Amino acid sequence: LNPGKQGPEAKRDDGERRKDIVKRRKEFEGTIRKKPSGEQHGEDPDVLKHYNIYMNAHEDILELVNENEKKCFRFRSYLRTEGSKKENDRLSIRDLMIEPVQRLPRIILLLDAIIKKTEKRHGDLELLEVV
Repeated sequence: LNPGKQGPEAKRDDGERRKDIVKRRKEFEGTIRKKPSGEQHGEDPDVLKHYNIYMNAHEDILELVNENEKKCFRFRSYLRTEGSKKENDRLSIRDLMIEPVQRLPRIILLLDAIIKKTEKRHGDLELLEVV
């Protein structure tokens, strides 16, 4: 619930936020389903749209995770159990949720490093700079 408000008003705001998150999730799932079969992720022209949808919802979803972790013992136990599993690389849900946020900046840094190490006469340098 919204900590700044009490009673029905707080529940209404929380409900509206949840509806907005569900709406954005459905938009995201819809864009994935529209992708032609056999097309690779790297060829997806809507990849930035997907990234923006996730980025816009990330903070709200993280807030919901935090709220439910405080309120619900079973959810808190589930998060601890899943976060301690070796097959999850012992990453918490927050660690997993931040991965997409960090991915695009990480790729940009990698490309910058490759460009710096590429010889000026190399034929692919111009292509790297375009990317």
